[in-house]
Amino acid sequence: MRRVEDTSAWYCGYVKTAIYYGIIKGYGSRNFGPSDTITRAEVAVMVQRLLQKSALI
Repeated sequence: MRRVEDTSAWYCGYVKTAIYYGIIKGYGSRNFGPSDTITRAEVAVMVQRLLQKSALI
């Protein structure tokens, strides 16, 4: 697990943007697991949040 602020990896900016817009939430306290496997259920939640933010649903 890593804190978003504690990394300079290429994906860090994308993760911060997704957190800012409420698309992802991580594991609490801004922790995320960049090497963790993502489930279909987690993808479905992210897609639903994205669609809600874009007013498409």
